[in-house]
Amino acid sequence: MPTHAEIAQFLAAEFPQTKCTIQAVGGKAATIRHEIGIEELRPGGTVAGPVLMTVADVALYVALLGEIGIVPLAVTSSLTINFLRKPPVAGGWGSEPVLRRQRRAGGPCGRHLRHSPLNVARAAAMGNMPGYRAAFPAPQNRSWDDGGRPHLNLFIMSDILTLNSLPLFPLGTVLYPDGLLPLQIFEVRYLDMIGKCHKTGAPFGIVSLTEGSEVRKPESPASSAGQTGGFAQEAFHEIGTLASIIEFSVPQAGLMVIQCRGLQRFRITRREKLRHGLWIADVIEQGQDLHVAIPPDLQKTAQALGKLIARLRQDSTPPEKMPMLAPYRLDDCGWVANRWCELLPMPVALKQQLMALDNPLLRLELVCDILERTGISI
Repeated sequence: MPTHAEIAQFLAAEFPQTKCTIQAVGGKAATIRHEIGIEELRPGGTVAGPVLMTVADVALYVALLGEIGIVPLAVTSSLTINFLRKPPVAGGWGSEPVLRRQRRAGGPCGRHLRHSPLNVARAAAMGNMPGYRAAFPAPQNRSWDDGGRPHLNLFIMSDILTLNSLPLFPLGTVLYPDGLLPLQIFEVRYLDMIGKCHKTGAPFGIVSLTEGSEVRKPESPASSAGQTGGFAQEAFHEIGTLASIIEFSVPQAGLMVIQCRGLQRFRITRREKLRHGLWIADVIEQGQDLHVAIPPDLQKTAQALGKLIARLRQDSTPPEKMPMLAPYRLDDCGWVANRWCELLPMPVALKQQLMALDNPLLRLELVCDILERTGISI
């Protein structure tokens, strides 16, 4: 039977357009990985269904080739898919298919996949190819269902979450998950990017600057000529937050006014500056905050935030003018800490450090210390 490398070489030669890569093949199974690009997201920032179906189809093809040899004319004769849950906004997906025999009587036999909390879809497919009877002999006194074609049962599972070529927006601020950020877009390098993100529902990345300014400035005479393309150098933190556009308007030509919502944190693994000045990056997800109940000694931070929200409501502040989005999760350490981090007058570097913390309880403890030191009544 062909090796992993031989099947991978065949796919690269015959299907150069595919983004699927083979992680494992053999034993009537295959594991496929597909890196998600921004062009494969549908409105709402989720992975398009046809992408998941592609992964399922490639998984069937690779699993079959692993059993019968490299037979280019092997085909998928049917494929159905059930979407179990919304895929993460950014992700690399793999499928672990298991070929099984389907008999006319007695029900299915063979191996089955256990359910996983990472499963985002379940597909059932049927393959048809020359030589299948030799590769999958029917049990004694049995015949293959539907003329002897092998069946496939597989789950499409989210793996290490990644996103390729994510457009970045370096700013002199920090965006937190579930936070709000209003922006006015007028630079050429961002107008096209924001327009495309709005049209497709795709996210972009907010990163905090460590060097340079939000608006590109000409390179200073003291800088080395030719090093940064005539503009001052820009640098930014490797941990940022995905942003989704929730309000969009174009009050005049060359100006976009948007409101963004923070989604989830990411870490940059590769970055590149395009010729017109736009930054793009490959990123992996930073784990989302776990729900951690607020301990008694920190309840005062949640109560103070609750009083602020109640006061704004009593003043008839419309929902679109509130500094935070509902629902107000005043029982969650991460949510309360993040909202205080947005409201408090802290240096950007400190906001970045707090955002990057993986422990929401520690983040809230530090916020409580800052509130007490600044004399804010809690």
